[in-house]
Amino acid sequence: LGSSAGIHSSFNAVKKIKGKFMLSYNDSPLIRSLFKEFHIHNIKTMYELGGNFQASTKRIINEVYITNY
Repeated sequence: LGSSAGIHSSFNAVKKIKGKFMLSYNDSPLIRSLFKEFHIHNIKTMYELGGNFQASTKRIINEVYITNY
């Protein structure tokens, strides 16, 4: 997910963007609260744990992508 300071830094950076942006993060209440003025879209993605490609190491998680368009 990243540190709270890193998330706030990303938020401050995208607020200044004059063009379009798309940003993705793991879904969390902090992310949803901080970026609530933008469009938040839900997606599911699969992560490989430990670089091992066996099916038992795959995990599906919720992510969000955030846009200003």
